[in-house]
Amino acid sequence: MTMTPELIRDCLAQLALTQTAAAKMLGISKEQMYRIVHGKRDPNEAVQRLLRAYMDGYRPSEGWLGKRATDRMQKEKVGGHR
Repeated sequence: MTMTPELIRDCLAQLALTQTAAAKMLGISKEQMYRIVHGKRDPNEAVQRLLRAYMDGYRPSEGWLGKRATDRMQKEKVGGHR
């Protein structure tokens, strides 16, 4: 089942990723990510698999999210919101 644009936007929000950061992480162009997020293009199977893996906790290495998102996630852990 193809992920909907709404679900993809929710994933990006939960991961604290911008479209640009998500595109880089997923190995696609910013333009492709924009089209996917806005429902102008369906995400391919690899993009969907990677997003689902990230949502399930997969992390390729330290700092994979970038400083902004990492800082946000650390604050949530300390505050007990995670």
